Amino acid sequence: MFLKRITAMCIVCVIFIGFGSNNAFGLAKTSAVPSADGLPVSYDSRLCGVQTSVRSQGITSACWAIAALDCLQQNMQKQHLQNTDFAPAHLTWFAHRSLTFTAGRDTGDGTNIPNPYLHGGNWIDAAAALSRGNGPVAEQEYPFYPTAISSMGNYPETDRNRRLANLTSAVCYYSKDNLMPAQLDDETMRAVKRAIVENGAVQLSFYSDALRYMTTERGTAYYQNSHYTTNHAVVVIGWDDLFPASAFSSACRPQKDGAWLCKNSWGEDWGEDGCFWLSYDDVSLNQIVGYTATSVYRYEDIYQYDGFGFHGRVYSNDYIRFVNVYTADSDCEITAVGTWLLQDNSDYTVEVFRLERDLTACDDALSYVSTAATVPYYGYYVTDLDETLWLKKGDIFAVCVTLTADADCPTVNAPIENVSADDYSCYSEPGQSFVQIARNGTWYDTSAQGLNNVCLKALTAHRHKLNDTGNLCTQCGAAVEWSEDLFVKMITCLFAHFIRIFDSYIINK
Repeated sequence: MFLKRITAMCIVCVIFIGFGSNNAFGLAKTSAVPSADGLPVSYDSRLCGVQTSVRSQGITSACWAIAALDCLQQNMQKQHLQNTDFAPAHLTWFAHRSLTFTAGRDTGDGTNIPNPYLHGGNWIDAAAALSRGNGPVAEQEYPFYPTAISSMGNYPETDRNRRLANLTSAVCYYSKDNLMPAQLDDETMRAVKRAIVENGAVQLSFYSDALRYMTTERGTAYYQNSHYTTNHAVVVIGWDDLFPASAFSSACRPQKDGAWLCKNSWGEDWGEDGCFWLSYDDVSLNQIVGYTATSVYRYEDIYQYDGFGFHGRVYSNDYIRFVNVYTADSDCEITAVGTWLLQDNSDYTVEVFRLERDLTACDDALSYVSTAATVPYYGYYVTDLDETLWLKKGDIFAVCVTLTADADCPTVNAPIENVSADDYSCYSEPGQSFVQIARNGTWYDTSAQGLNNVCLKALTAHRHKLNDTGNLCTQCGAAVEWSEDLFVKMITCLFAHFIRIFDSYIINK
């Protein structure tokens, strides 16, 4: 019996090894990069298996949402997770119509802009919405109408938290004061290029002047040196360090060679298949941001109080610790923590405590997990815990982030909702969010201080239970996307089923 069972296991292992590679799924491999540091002189993500549709924003001001979702889609492609066109109509609406008074931890937070599609926005608006689970969703379900704004929006509140992926980071590689010209140093240039190679694309904002675009032998090119502010967002999909400065007009010419290959949101008929070259020297370059995401089935619930992202910060030149206290709605497994890290070169520690009653019991936590990490650039990050924390319904738990200042990071910050303003509202209750700005010092309740909630989320794991055909989760009722992760799970189930058959056969013998 033992030998027969081992034989069965070997057969299944051979099947698993034979089909468990990328080639079994017909996945294209990206081309190798030949230079020593992994960065070629020129690069085009379209030639490396990453291709997304060129959109048209029409009369809308939704370039920021189109750019953010295009980056997210390309990142999903790079990971072979899915290739769905995401819906800027949904993201724009729920980013700018976020104020809700329905029951929930983030009730009373947000804004209600009269016409979201004409308002404009930026990467922080996109990251704030996506991080709270407001998308991304499929374009076919929420079509974008470039010239018919009235055909979009007014979506039911039940559509707010639909999503096909989980945002895992929105990293700002470069940001500047609008009163100063752009100055990207070599280190930043390398970081941006690596982000394009590894993630597919980055979002970039700049000042767009219709009179400055020109046709060259290399295609449509753009450069200007008189405006430092931004008014447009595009997707950077590559670069060419040797793009000649001489290709630009002698009346307005950059001082050095080099340009970013950008995908615009003005339709396929504009430029070169919707793309153009943007000079490295343009003085308005700003808000260069990369996005990463993971499968929608990686995380299930998001515990959060901030329904509108961060609009302020509490800072310290030494040490800061910020906490949110939650009560588990059901039995769950806390597997990750999401927050805004508002300074470059952040060394931080994430902790999750299961408490007996409230924050004052942290020192006597019933159970506790901790993870330390470092990030080189500021932005929104989801940090997976080294060990997960299991909770029962009704358990009180605290999510905590600790930052310590040093030479590379002289100021540390806690992201907060801040006070309500004319164009947005924030709401909080005592006992939800706390900040500590001295080691072993007083915990300040941010609601009592008038600062509302800390922007700190806890994410739970999703545990699939596949049906007999392996394409439906019987736990959540969702169709399970085909992926390597799913393939492994299915093979594992088949393996167990195979063993049961052999056991039954041997027993009957």
